[in-house]
Amino acid sequence: MTRIIWSEKEMACIAVLESTTGVLAQDCFVHFDTPIFLVRPEDYPRVAHLKQKTMRKIIGHLGCKPIIACLEEEPEKFIMNFFGELVDAVHTENGQAIIVTKPSNIKLVVGKEGRRANLLRFILNKYYEISAVKIVDSEPYSV
Repeated sequence: MTRIIWSEKEMACIAVLESTTGVLAQDCFVHFDTPIFLVRPEDYPRVAHLKQKTMRKIIGHLGCKPIIACLEEEPEKFIMNFFGELVDAVHTENGQAIIVTKPSNIKLVVGKEGRRANLLRFILNKYYEISAVKIVDSEPYSV
């Protein structure tokens, strides 16, 4: 079981999410000044498509738009939900996640300066014991 210790800023972020949506985050951390919330699968539909008014209220309190992700049981499902339609397939083996995507989506999956891929690697390492993330082009890769 992972022991979670939150900073004062993370506790404030959790309080904002809970007071505006009624959803308690399983975990929260700040990555490059962006709050990241991980919520349970049963709570995710309540925060996945927040109304504009509610999101503006959250942004007003936090100072930026947060990332809200669903903490799934299987890492493959978590990765597919994290990236949405950008990813074609996901395979996990030997502590490594292989993400298959179209050539046009690779930059979006990696993110600016690799931040999105780094964030994913951090979450996968913390919750699923996956320490490496490999993003590959779907054209030359065969399953």
